[in-house]
Amino acid sequence: MVAGFRESILLPMAAMREGDLGSIAGTAESSGTAECSAWLADSRKKSMLADIGVGTIDQALLAVLPVRHQSLRWLGLASKVLVLDEVHAYDAYTSTLLQKLVEAHTMSGGSTILLSATVPSTLRAGLIESFYRGFPEQVDAIGRTVPLPDIAPDLRYPLVTHVAQGRSPVSHSCETRANSRRSVAIETLHSFEAVAKEVLHMAASGSSVCWIRNTVEDARDALRALNQSLSSERITLFHARFTMQDRLRIEGNVLGRFGKDSTPELRRSQVLIATQVVEQSLDLDFDELISDLAPIDLLIQRAGRLRRHVRSAEGRRLPEGEHDGRGDPLLHVFAPEFVEEPSEVWYKATFPRAAAVYEDTAVLWRTLKAMRAAKHLVSPEGVRPLVEMVYDPMAEVPDGLLRVSGRATGVRLAQQSQADGNSLKLGLGYCVESNNAWYDRSEMLTRLGDESQTVYLAVERDRALAPFAEGRQFAWELSAVKVRMGVLGALAPEWEARFGAQLAELRKSVPLLGAEEDLILPVIPDGRDWIARCLCKGRLQTVRYSRVLGLLIEDTAHGADGTA
Repeated sequence: MVAGFRESILLPMAAMREGDLGSIAGTAESSGTAECSAWLADSRKKSMLADIGVGTIDQALLAVLPVRHQSLRWLGLASKVLVLDEVHAYDAYTSTLLQKLVEAHTMSGGSTILLSATVPSTLRAGLIESFYRGFPEQVDAIGRTVPLPDIAPDLRYPLVTHVAQGRSPVSHSCETRANSRRSVAIETLHSFEAVAKEVLHMAASGSSVCWIRNTVEDARDALRALNQSLSSERITLFHARFTMQDRLRIEGNVLGRFGKDSTPELRRSQVLIATQVVEQSLDLDFDELISDLAPIDLLIQRAGRLRRHVRSAEGRRLPEGEHDGRGDPLLHVFAPEFVEEPSEVWYKATFPRAAAVYEDTAVLWRTLKAMRAAKHLVSPEGVRPLVEMVYDPMAEVPDGLLRVSGRATGVRLAQQSQADGNSLKLGLGYCVESNNAWYDRSEMLTRLGDESQTVYLAVERDRALAPFAEGRQFAWELSAVKVRMGVLGALAPEWEARFGAQLAELRKSVPLLGAEEDLILPVIPDGRDWIARCLCKGRLQTVRYSRVLGLLIEDTAHGADGTA
């Protein structure tokens, strides 16, 4: 969907087909290159055969799951260097699959580079062991790993750990760039009203401000509250439940206002309310940042968006190495009051929706305790101790949180077991013992909790259904929005009666829309928004789409759906 990439593939192909080989260097080799590039580029599976490829981790994880074209994916990765970023960011299920992938990639002769600023020692040790398991001499006759040297925690940071066949792991401490050394003070706020007041005060002083919330509906609540005092031109909402067209539009605006090259005029008194979509990958730089309480590794990631680049007091970009005129950074964390003996609902009472996102309350409690003790996020030397303090398997769990923490531990163990059961035992070859079932991709997950349904918004034009994103290439892809599986069901009877025939024709004529699990949702205008009617679990729901708020699912009994 990126124009520059399409042109790099399609223009040489078009020239070749028209016989204008001069425009592509006039050689048979060039025309072959154009043909191969187009062939690789038209499929996510085939792109893994390219010499250099960029994709999501899910595409690589499917190489160790019993899905169609698994062997093609594994062949594509074989003997290459596999580079994976942000390896700390996955749940127990995906992390276990990642370890299976490292083992399989080693087995096929590949090398792996794993990147993370905040990986805990336990995950680091598991990934190292997975690498060793890729060598036959490290595994005995019944699949157990031959005892390895102890992989001790290492609190140095930044740290590079090098592992090679037949050798013990070797770790190297690295120097930090001068502009990466800093100390971020931490201050906690304990009520929604206090945070909103602080945001308004920061914006009134001319600062660019970001408030990172842990769920979509929490972000919407913040927008509604702040809109009473801030005009729509000064505040932006950014989360994942927009159509691709609107998400790209909002992301572009966010990068323009808060990105590396933003100007003082664009940044001044601007407020962004966002979810985890700004946590990583986007190069954003805020004068002030407030975050809802989240696990320590995520807070460290979020703090990286606070005064990320050197600027003058007015917000003008300065060369690296100069003094930042905005003063010392201060991270505000919205959290419950810290207590030594918290109850089971200590976090949930303040964040009822986010409690379903971060289920292990003990991790959140230890995060807050560690931050209170440290008072600052000090980079580089203070990062690793904080992460290890929170994620140490033997870390403290208060009595009041034993049950909820035990429940979260049970979920993690179940996820690990499920990942073990789902993945292939590639060392055994293709046999029943390796895995006794093969599935279509839609039935074999690379992530738990991320079961999502693609919803394509459609509008009626000339008595036919057309994509919501009008008059653009990839219009249906740009009209898509992701929701949790099960949030939306079938169309309401009135909607089925009105649009049923058009929907049937659409699924026949547009191959992209043929998947049964995807939902085509016809929407009709309702003021500045669009609405539709659906049934889910026996309840009649109104689905509302707003270019400002995104997709909202409403019903009279339960209100808006507020998950992340």
